[in-house]
Amino acid sequence: MQKKENKLRQIERHTLRSLEFETILNFYALNAKTRSGKQAILNMQRIPVSQLDRHYELLESWMLFLDKHDPLVIPEIPDPRCLDRNPAEKPLTSEELILFRNTLLFWNAFCQAEDLSESRQTLLDDVEQDDGGLSDLLKKLKASFEPDGSWSASITPRFKKLCAEESRVTSRLDHILKEKVKTLSSQLTEHVIFERNGRRVLAVNKTYKRRVPGILIDYSTSGQTAFIEPDTTTPLQNRLQELFFEKREEIFQFRRELTLQLQKLAFIRYGLLPSVSRIDSIQALALTAMETNSFPVKPNHSQSLLLMNARHPLLDERFQKHREAVSGLKDRNRMVALTLRLDGDLKGQIISGANAGGKTVTIKTVGLLALMANHGLPIPADPDSELPYYEHVFADIGDHQSLSHNLSTYASHLESMKTILQPQVTNKLILLDELGSGTDPHEGNALAQALIEECVQQGSHLLVTTHQQVLCSFALNHPKLANASMSFDKNRLVPTYHFIQGVPGRSHALEIARRIGLPEKLIERASSLVEDNQMDIQSAIMVLQEQNKLLEKQRMKLKKEERRAQRRIVETKQEKRSYEALQEKMKLKESERLKKAVARIESEFRDLLKEVESRKTRQKLVSRFSEKQRELVSAERKPAEESVSITSSGKQPEEWREGDQVLLKSWQKKGKLISVDRKQARVDVSGMTMTIPVADLVHTAEKSAPRKERVHLYSDELASKTIPLELKLIGMKKEHALDELSKMIDAAMLHHPAMLKVVHGHGHGILKQAIRHFLETHPLRSHWELKIDPENDGTTELVFRWY
Repeated sequence: MQKKENKLRQIERHTLRSLEFETILNFYALNAKTRSGKQAILNMQRIPVSQLDRHYELLESWMLFLDKHDPLVIPEIPDPRCLDRNPAEKPLTSEELILFRNTLLFWNAFCQAEDLSESRQTLLDDVEQDDGGLSDLLKKLKASFEPDGSWSASITPRFKKLCAEESRVTSRLDHILKEKVKTLSSQLTEHVIFERNGRRVLAVNKTYKRRVPGILIDYSTSGQTAFIEPDTTTPLQNRLQELFFEKREEIFQFRRELTLQLQKLAFIRYGLLPSVSRIDSIQALALTAMETNSFPVKPNHSQSLLLMNARHPLLDERFQKHREAVSGLKDRNRMVALTLRLDGDLKGQIISGANAGGKTVTIKTVGLLALMANHGLPIPADPDSELPYYEHVFADIGDHQSLSHNLSTYASHLESMKTILQPQVTNKLILLDELGSGTDPHEGNALAQALIEECVQQGSHLLVTTHQQVLCSFALNHPKLANASMSFDKNRLVPTYHFIQGVPGRSHALEIARRIGLPEKLIERASSLVEDNQMDIQSAIMVLQEQNKLLEKQRMKLKKEERRAQRRIVETKQEKRSYEALQEKMKLKESERLKKAVARIESEFRDLLKEVESRKTRQKLVSRFSEKQRELVSAERKPAEESVSITSSGKQPEEWREGDQVLLKSWQKKGKLISVDRKQARVDVSGMTMTIPVADLVHTAEKSAPRKERVHLYSDELASKTIPLELKLIGMKKEHALDELSKMIDAAMLHHPAMLKVVHGHGHGILKQAIRHFLETHPLRSHWELKIDPENDGTTELVFRWY
């Protein structure tokens, strides 16, 4: 039993090597910021079923976070094994304590970040939250170090006193030495203070060394300078030496104390450090996924395998910089994406085709992506892909010849298959390369067919590459098997590397031989030796391949139309959001204008009340003001509360007809259609003809109906008229002209025209000046802009501002 288990593990290790899984792990580890985070990725194992949901939920939430934010800056994590040391003999160093401080600071920020609440909850679900004393420890660590990493003078009261004394002694020593430099300047080779063997010294010319009282500490390399410690500084320097040892002892005791505190908080070792390492590894996986257009695909338990546009990381151009970083080699590999399906009914595929056409790459891609998903890595395939949760992935690829066990390549393959087919080894994906080769074709094909039948009967998923047409024929008649092939350009006689499911392939051996230039008589002889039934199979394959090409063209055409429809849907949604935003902006602007109008009128009215002396008149004015105020407030609320309710007819613009009812989305007004072309339409809106983009119109299901009688603040006569865009007042008396102009402005307030031209003529200028003064000082002046043509002073134009 033990021997069988060892053989099984040996095959699984061979599978990992064959599929180059360790190299792929290195790709994903490149984005890790810490040694422990990188190691966590390199050591990833198949995720237990109970942890699948949590892992993929965390990975997906992190990718959403990185889509909106920069990656987290994760500090280097201390090695948890450093907490195993005996604090009395070897407490944590200052460098290690700084690592703990930085890690605790990061953890504190991570726990408080609102944007990471979902990821934090998923991450900490299985972490025991026992962080009592963590905040006090962090506070102590923060206060222990200066920004440059040196110890703070305030770590203990005694250390503070020692530092203060050291500062005083150093200051006194510096003063003495500087004075010595001045008094002995003629005897010194350099007028600076040196340090030799931990002592402060002067550089004395060797000729005068006996004239300077002190201790000889050292000589220069040339021997011309003697470094002497003046005797007056010796007591101070001795004291500095004593202070150095006392401070070192105090620091040692403080390090011991901090180490004990860290050791007592089990959460740091068993919760915090592993969590920060996992944060780093998850972020690295998410970053690599976003760089390479890979997606997390959580393995299912329904035996459904559907890889859509799958790529091999060693060939996909999106992984090029990762390959260069790991291998140091530049390449220009390009992967033709493949789509492949297996499920509970379709258990296996027999893949055939020409040599070097990509058959082995195809099964390696499927096997590798299955391993990646089971280990929790994002896979380079479409996000809608599906992969089962495989207990085992076996790849029998390459030469297994064993000289030590006296086994041929074929025998080694059979040894592997004997282990793989053990009944107790269930829920597996089996990849077999060149099955049936390496021995007598008839017996090899028979044995290969029996092996395939056994794999299918056990419920395994199976991918087989072969050149044996017998196995392709077998797959055609088996309900749980399908043929597949790698396409081949028969004109250029080169592979295209496109995977085709449902159609067997041909080896194209005779065509390639002819292209290479073998004598034609050899090729004709070879053709005559091919059995008739084999030729029939080849002909049938050619027909199937031609039919597949036609189906592929139709599929591409449908896919193109689908993309066009999807693009139009997205554009329509974007247009809808834009118009809704514009409409909301216009409503807010109108509401703000009305608020200002209310405030202005209220202010003017209060000023007017101050001028009215009669109490009775004041009361009447207050009453009228309150009534008008309520009307203004009601008008202010109306744009925000009212919304035109319509039912769209769903008709396309080419189906619209003159007289149909339409809605102007940006104005929220109904109108009657006059004419329409591809992009613009002419619409009658309250008597005004406007040219509107078709995208701003909704064709309603309502039929044109006579306008219902409504109550207006203006005269019924004005309300029923269509406003002209020009008002002629030439020859009228001033009072009559201003009265007509006032009525026209009232009508404009109702119908919202774009402009109004007032023709008053030149004359003596009396009427012109009166009209312009009337328009400049009108209470509704904010609704229009006056435009006067210098070359035609006989007209005044009002350009209205409604929004």
